[in-house]
This record gives sequence, C-alpha cells and structure tokens, in this order.
Amino acid sequence: MSAKVTSVTTTLSETDLMENIREFVEVEGLTVNNVEFKNNSIEVTANFHKVIDIPFYARVHVASVANNVIRIKIEKIQVLKVGIPNALLSGGLSIAMKKAPDMGITYEDGHIIVDVDSALQKAPHVHVMIDNIIMENGLLAVKVSGISADVKAMQEDKKREDIEQVEAEKKAEQLAIIHEREMEAFNLNLAAIEPIEDEYSKLRRDLSRRVPLDYQKHYEYIAALPDLLALGVRVLRDKRVLKKDKWIIALSLGYFLSPIDLIPDKIPVIGAMDDLALFVFGVNHLTNRIPLPIVVEHWSGDLKTLKFVKDNVDKIMGITGSINIERIYNLVDGKLDEKFGVYQDDDLYFKDPIVPITVEV
Repeated sequence: MSAKVTSVTTTLSETDLMENIREFVEVEGLTVNNVEFKNNSIEVTANFHKVIDIPFYARVHVASVANNVIRIKIEKIQVLKVGIPNALLSGGLSIAMKKAPDMGITYEDGHIIVDVDSALQKAPHVHVMIDNIIMENGLLAVKVSGISADVKAMQEDKKREDIEQVEAEKKAEQLAIIHEREMEAFNLNLAAIEPIEDEYSKLRRDLSRRVPLDYQKHYEYIAALPDLLALGVRVLRDKRVLKKDKWIIALSLGYFLSPIDLIPDKIPVIGAMDDLALFVFGVNHLTNRIPLPIVVEHWSGDLKTLKFVKDNVDKIMGITGSINIERIYNLVDGKLDEKFGVYQDDDLYFKDPIVPITVEV
C-alpha cells in the first residue's frame, strides 16, 4: 500500500518564517531581527549578544534546482558591518561541511549542495522530487512533484520500533533491578567485614568506651584524622595494594607529618602547595582509588564516617588546592597504570563474602 501525490506547491511568507524562528529557534543571545525573500535569495539580519551586541547580516542564494539536487550559494556575510572575505568564508564552510555528507549535504566550488534523496535516507519509504524553489516578493515557494510513500512499510517500521522500544525499556528495568540487588549485596558484604585488630584499634576502642554516649558521634569525626593515618599505614602493608598507590600514600601522608620542607617554595606551582594540600590529595587517593573492601577492612571508624570522608574530600580538594596536584597526577596516571597494572572490580576483593554479588532476574 502506497500513497502518491503528483504535484504540490507550498509557500512560506517572511512573517511565517519569523514566527517559526521565534517559536522553535532558541540560541542564547541570538535575536533574528528581519528575514526577506527577494531575487531568489533569503536575507537575514540578526544580532548576537555576548558581553556586547554583535550585529550580522547574511544573504543566501538558491543557484539551481536540478535532478533533486539543490545548489545554494552563501553570497555575503557581514559581522559588525565588516564583510568576511570569500577565501575565509569558503574555508570555514569546507570545515563545517565535513560531517554533513551523512545528511546529504556537501560543499563544492563555493556552493552548498543538498542531495534531497540522500537527505531522506532516514525516511527510506518516502520519495520527494523537488522541481523548483523560488524566493520573490516576500514569499518562498517550493514546487514538489512525484511525492510517494510506502505506507505499509512505514507502518511495519513503526510497529517494529514500538516493539524494540518496549523490549529496551524492559531490559533497562531488569538491569536497574539487577544493579539495585548487586548494590544491596555489596553493602551487606561491606558491613560484614571484620576490621583488622592491632594496637591502634585496641587503643581507639578503649578511648571510645570512655566517651559519653551523647558525644559518640563527635568522637567519630574527631577520630577520623588518626583513623586516616592508621588506614594509610595499614594499606602500605597490604599486598593487594599496587606499589604506585603505596608510594603516593606514603609520600602524601608522610610529608604531612614530617617537619622537613622537602619542596622549596621557589619551585613554580608545586612549591606553592602546602602540607595540607598534599595530605588531602593523599586522603582522596586512599579513600577513592583503593578498592573499597580493602579500605573498609583497614578502617577503624564507623562506615558512616568513612562515607562522609569519601563523599566530601573532593570539595576540600577544591578549597585547599589539592585539585592542582590531582591534575598533575592525572597527566601520568595512564603511564603508571601501564607499568604497575590496575585493580579488578571491587567485589573481587572481599575475603569472605556473606552473599554473592552477581544476581539474576
């Protein structure tokens, strides 16, 4: 089943086009002041506001319409009432048209060429033959002949797209359920981890018993600093932690505790980074780059405090200037990964998981 139209001529007035532009074209700072159709050309006067008002003018001419190919020439562009040289205009159009062939648009000999058949490839069951385009006396007229559409094929495509959309939504819903269940299993395994026992953990537990119940929450935050230092020391002894991370943690946390200023202030950028910036960089590296099960295993505080540190250390990095150290480190991070390797998925670092991480729906 197909639908055919032998011939039709459609028109668009300057007023209609201006209303369509105001309704559908939303570019911040852009105001189209006027559109004119004359001598088979369209002239546009507009203004772009970016700190200052930048007026510009463009005139586009339909050079020819033949064999369903439209040749369009940009005759003139003025910005701040200064014309753009043809050579510069051609060069700019050539660059802009590089991705356009997929849409049936190319650039050749100073003309933008629109191949209507290629442009309609995304609507494969529709064929339109454009005979002529005329812009005169305030009207744009397009004469179209040989319009045909395979309605049955279009209906089948729509039906297939609807089925694919339903299947995609169902799959996305299933993946969301799987992700939620995996996160629940992951969190259960985290909560089940038995922290390591050493002299620091015994001392911390003893101090915690002496703190009044009403001040326990404050104690956890106060203890976060020594907890982080203890975490760093323990991680240095863990064989699962990559050597590159051990060096970074040892340098950043050790330098914070050291009374020696190893980085002279005269060195540009790096010299201006103080102990706190390097320490916060180390804390971010320790809590966000090391697999979480390893971190939790070596953490002496409660998990809420650890989550608070993980979630907020990036904000502190911006305040202390640690973000600059992070940017410098990211320049060599890829090379270090090639040399020392990378971590596996976090769930593989659970020693004794109480529930399986991988779930099925």
